[in-house]
Amino acid sequence: MDEVDKFRGHDMQSLYDPEEAATEWNSPAYSTGAAKITRTQTSRLLFEGGYSRNIEYYTTAMRFGVEFDDQEIKIQIQRGAVVRGRVLIADDDPMVGILATETLQQAGFDATVVSDGSAVLAAFDRHVPDIVLLDVEMPGANGFELCAAIRKRSHGAHVPIVMVTGRDDTASISQAYAAGATDFMVKPITWPVLPHRVGFVIRSHQTTRALRDSEARTRALLEAFPDWIFRVAPDGRVLEHLSGNTQSTGEKFVGMTIEDSLPAETARKAREAMQAAMGDGAQQSYEFDVGVGPAQKSYETRINLQLDATYLFV
Repeated sequence: MDEVDKFRGHDMQSLYDPEEAATEWNSPAYSTGAAKITRTQTSRLLFEGGYSRNIEYYTTAMRFGVEFDDQEIKIQIQRGAVVRGRVLIADDDPMVGILATETLQQAGFDATVVSDGSAVLAAFDRHVPDIVLLDVEMPGANGFELCAAIRKRSHGAHVPIVMVTGRDDTASISQAYAAGATDFMVKPITWPVLPHRVGFVIRSHQTTRALRDSEARTRALLEAFPDWIFRVAPDGRVLEHLSGNTQSTGEKFVGMTIEDSLPAETARKAREAMQAAMGDGAQQSYEFDVGVGPAQKSYETRINLQLDATYLFV
């Protein structure tokens, strides 16, 4: 079974459900970016079942980091078969709406225009865009207020919002960012540059989202890890308690030095291990005992030097 056969016959709409999508695409091969759809497989996917079904496949696949043959993607974008992203344009100027739609659609984006501010939120919920181009001054609603309202929606907290305005004063720009805008664009718009600007903002957002998801997964793994893990500065100060069964107990060491938090002999061993790790970059370890008599227990600490010159104590 090849990459094409694996997904043939699926209900394309179901791929937009987060749980379904996660099940489908978060396999080790896809989540690591190792999977690659070749030109031949791409053509088979597109032409078996028609464009309308496979636009959904393409869009979801690209969002989850699956790589496609670049030349094939370029060809299919020109044919209108691949959607690079959904763009919601909110602007009451009909000429701006027409030019923006034509420019973005020719570049492979799916563009929707709303000319009345009171309809923006409904359009946002209906289309679930990858980016919003939001005019500051619209009939029916204030652009800044709409931006803030989108941010309050569960699916709008992180969507890129670019405020489009004829104002270039500092106060308006500051107000846009205060309302939750990702970026701003000053009219008149340079139309040939617009698709590049939109594509860049979407890619930046996707990269940030991937990083945020990766950090969340890493944090979940660390919290489930039974061993204590500390990040320690070169001067021996505990910077962060990353994991351990008793999180609250470990947190009390943050801000303390090794000498403040460990017995003198154990602190000496820790310092020697840090110096050795700094010298050759290899993992170091030392052993120490806690308690006396029958209750005494032996432990081992492993020390790794990090790229930022801090130490990881495990």
